[in-house]
Amino acid sequence: MSDIKRRDFIKGAVASVVTAGIFSAPNASAQVFCNADKIKWDETLDTVIIGSGFAGLTAACHSKLNGADPVIFEKRALVGGNSVLSTAWLNAAETTVQRDKFGIMDDSHELHYQDTMKGGDFKNDPAMVKKLTDEVTNSVEWLKSIGAPFPKVIFMGGAVKKRAHAVSNEYGGGLVKLLYNQTKELKIPLRKKTNVLDFVIVEDKDGIKEMQGLYVDQNGKKKYVRVKRAVIVATGGFGGSAEMVERYDPSLKGYATTNFTDASTGEAMVAAMDKGADTAGINYIQIHPTLSRTESGKGNILITEGLRGTGFILINNQCKRFVMDLDRRDVVSAAILQQPQKYAILIGSQETYEGKVADYIKLGLAFEANTLQELAQKVKLDPAALVEVISEYNGYVKAGKDPQFNRRDLTKPILTAPFYAIPVQPAIHHTMGGLRINTEGQVVDVHGNIIKRMYAAGEVTGGIHGTNRLGGNAVADCLTFGRLAAQRAAKEKA
Repeated sequence: MSDIKRRDFIKGAVASVVTAGIFSAPNASAQVFCNADKIKWDETLDTVIIGSGFAGLTAACHSKLNGADPVIFEKRALVGGNSVLSTAWLNAAETTVQRDKFGIMDDSHELHYQDTMKGGDFKNDPAMVKKLTDEVTNSVEWLKSIGAPFPKVIFMGGAVKKRAHAVSNEYGGGLVKLLYNQTKELKIPLRKKTNVLDFVIVEDKDGIKEMQGLYVDQNGKKKYVRVKRAVIVATGGFGGSAEMVERYDPSLKGYATTNFTDASTGEAMVAAMDKGADTAGINYIQIHPTLSRTESGKGNILITEGLRGTGFILINNQCKRFVMDLDRRDVVSAAILQQPQKYAILIGSQETYEGKVADYIKLGLAFEANTLQELAQKVKLDPAALVEVISEYNGYVKAGKDPQFNRRDLTKPILTAPFYAIPVQPAIHHTMGGLRINTEGQVVDVHGNIIKRMYAAGEVTGGIHGTNRLGGNAVADCLTFGRLAAQRAAKEKA
């Protein structure tokens, strides 16, 4: 996919969000590079974290732990953003969890680096990837220190070693709760329904920009907030905005999304771009292969990649395997879209069961049966063909080799009732591109200079994942750069 022109993207994106009424400040762009002394500030704060997902909550904690006095701004009425939808797998190598709890001794930062670069088709920023893969181990150890249990470590797509850490048995909601409770212990204020409309940035005679504050809508009241130390942008990507996704790639028009449509909408990213912030990989967006597929299309949610990691396999509606189940997300998604009716079915059993399956059954997204024949009838498959493909696969597991697709981790057959089936389809999931940052989380402008006192972390940034994000690397990204940005921002003079 060719890069789109950044100037055209900004022009169109800003026009679309202004039309939608997101930037409601009169003459908002007039606040760019103005004399901040002329602004009547309504409030002054030390540090502001924008967003309360994994990156924002982590940044808030480490901001406070490093001597700053942060306040979290969250535009929604609920804490967590899209992070609560995550299954919260966290890729990390050389951790004490791998070594001491699960006996995994052969992983390394270098292997994690190589997998991430390869997964992104080497369009990643090598320095950012190295920083991530070296530092994420410390993110795991910090989570351990605040009570994360880490019940399992599994393979995820694109990885050559078991390094996807389950932070808890409660998935994304569990990790949000853990982080949010930590912010409460640290007495960090969180203001809900506080939407950042614009950034106030000044520029000196040498062209160096500096963040001065924010223009916000707090519970319907617009105000200027001066920020003395730093702003950390952790607002997520734009996968929840169908308009921005279509503008970015018209071929994705009409796709479902795994995102909350009022959370990852991209307006903060666009505002920063309009103020001169540079971007990286802005034209890369990820399709996740396993959004649930129901006849009504209502209530569809992301089906965790962890199911394939624990032994579920993918078949099409003709009961044929068609892809290496643990391949990269873009590869698996493309393969599904080549199948009849552009969907697939995850098949598993008691041996491959993972706790999230019970939730999917309650939601009407998964089917359960005592025999494969009964399961086939429930999902409109040929019973004999389903028995045949599962028997063939079980033979590969017994032999320890998959001659069809060379699947790794052939340790669990699909043998014992109850059996499970989950119809799935690809959907818009993650935007790999966003604000360009350096290895300390500082936002960089289009001339390659840092914008003083402006930081960013998580999906709002770009450069780490290249063309395709590996499952387990988003949480790693959020926690690691949320921490690094906060540590560096805390050094700013208030």
